[in-house]
Amino acid sequence: MCSQTLRKFEKITEGNRFKFLYSRGKKLVLPSLIVYIYVDSRVPGRRLGVTVSKKMGKSVVRNRAKRLLRELFRKNKSLFPEHADVVMVARHGLVEKNYSELEKELHDGLQSLEISNDQHIKK
Repeated sequence: MCSQTLRKFEKITEGNRFKFLYSRGKKLVLPSLIVYIYVDSRVPGRRLGVTVSKKMGKSVVRNRAKRLLRELFRKNKSLFPEHADVVMVARHGLVEKNYSELEKELHDGLQSLEISNDQHIKK
């Protein structure tokens, strides 16, 4: 049975990469989260970074938000272009929603973007 976790190369952990994505990535603002996407042919596959502010609440709430965002990415990788770095930022109200509501929100939001694998994202 294969592992259902995100593999090491699918995670963004470097602070400089987060800053780069915040400044250069395509920003998609949704009610429960903000998604930054940047397509780069040098990126091995799709990678995820998750940001949850301490303003969200105590560690239990922040960890739940991170788990929801990782699961959202893991189950919907095909929605994102190949060779994309994705950063998801939790917003207030994220943990009150169930997974299916978040999934629908992400699907609808990404439908509004024209995402191509040609080094850029158009709107």
